[in-house]
Amino acid sequence: MVLLLIVAIDSNYDWLIILGLAIGIISVFLAYLSRSRHKENVWVECKNRKTKSTFEDVKKSIDEYNDYKASGDTEYKYIAHYFVSASGFVENALKLANDNNVICYEYKNQTFEKVQYWK
Repeated sequence: MVLLLIVAIDSNYDWLIILGLAIGIISVFLAYLSRSRHKENVWVECKNRKTKSTFEDVKKSIDEYNDYKASGDTEYKYIAHYFVSASGFVENALKLANDNNVICYEYKNQTFEKVQYWK
C-alpha cells in the first residue's frame, strides 16, 4: 500500500509526504502499544457487616498490600489503596489507615463518603 502511494505521488516534495505518512503510522502504533501496556490499578478492601471495621481489618489489608508490593510481582501496578466499610470504622483503624496512606470510604445515605481520621 505504501509502495502504491509512493508511485502515485509526483512532486518535488515526495520525501516530505512519505516522512509524514511514516510518522503517522509510527504514532498510531506507539499509541496502541502505550494503551495496551500502561494500566493502573487500585487495591480495594471492602467490608459489609453490621459492626464497624476494626484496627485488625485495616492492618490485614495493609499487610497484604505491602506483601504484594514486596513480592516483586509486576502483573498489577497499584497506584492507591482504598478501604470501604458499610458500617464505618473505629477510631484507631482510621488512624492506622491515615498513617499508611489508605483512603477510607463509608457507605452512608445511599452513597459512599470519604472519611478521615480526626486529629
